[in-house]
Amino acid sequence: MKILVINSGSSSIKYRLFDMTDKTELASGLLEQIGEMESRLTHQKRNSQGGVEEMVKTEAVANHQKGFKLIGSVLGESGAIQDTGELFGIGHRVVNGGEQFQKPTLINQEVIETVRKLIPLAPLHNPSNLLGIEVAIKKGESIETSMGMTPLEGLIMGTRSGDIDPVIIFYLGRQTGLGSDDVETILHNNSGLKGICDKNDMREIEVLAQAGNPLPQLAIKMYCYRIKKYIGAYYAVLGRLDALVFTGGIGENSTINRAGSCQGLSHMEIEVDPDKKAKRSKTAFEIQTDDSPVNILVVPTKEELEIAEQTLERIQSTSGNDIRGLSA
Repeated sequence: MKILVINSGSSSIKYRLFDMTDKTELASGLLEQIGEMESRLTHQKRNSQGGVEEMVKTEAVANHQKGFKLIGSVLGESGAIQDTGELFGIGHRVVNGGEQFQKPTLINQEVIETVRKLIPLAPLHNPSNLLGIEVAIKKGESIETSMGMTPLEGLIMGTRSGDIDPVIIFYLGRQTGLGSDDVETILHNNSGLKGICDKNDMREIEVLAQAGNPLPQLAIKMYCYRIKKYIGAYYAVLGRLDALVFTGGIGENSTINRAGSCQGLSHMEIEVDPDKKAKRSKTAFEIQTDDSPVNILVVPTKEELEIAEQTLERIQSTSGNDIRGLSA
């Protein structure tokens, strides 16, 4: 019983293939730099001996449609999927479902059109999510998120500005003569890390920063500073802090950003052990000092497995419907 989970971003596509009989991961992959001169697809497949076979393809992938075609080809070429009839279901991650979708939903034309109408709330993600057809925690429930009406609010991101003074929008219009649509495009596509140092991939930024380049160094400082402000704000909302969790691509892999985000927070009993901060693992681990009352955890994401489980549950609870996919 195979389920394919697709996480389609603005310039990348992540996917994982699961055998839900025992919840094992059969294959996974990441297509990066869609729309650039050279895109890279890294595909990994589990073999019968339990090892991993890796396949890397580099070529120009102009858009997400061509990206999905390449991924389908690689899944077949590697033997992960012989034909689409093997798939019991496909789970899609959609960033913003508005008020209409608050749980896994079977995809039909009405769902597609509704998600399309919600594009203004997530202009970088919902379009690519459609092509593929979050958060401090209190008593097990999310009480806050840095995302506002759209993902533009909050932290500095790869190309998104994050929190800004709203007057900036009017100032840019007056000073440059740009219309509101052009200013919105700048804030979504040409701000954030890219706006600071002309790079939106933290891995590249760290390499350049370590080589002494001042703008990448500034980008990292600003990124960590904004995270620290949110940690403080959410601490005030929660009233107490048991654990701080780093996850996702940067949270899991960037030791520089983890350390920088926690630097100077000892008054909140958040202290990173210098001997643990560079640790890497495929399973969750702690990096706080031994006497720290606040646990600092690095937790690899398993959102694709969660989506796969919800996909399976939703499909099995539905019979007689036109099942084309599932958005989660």
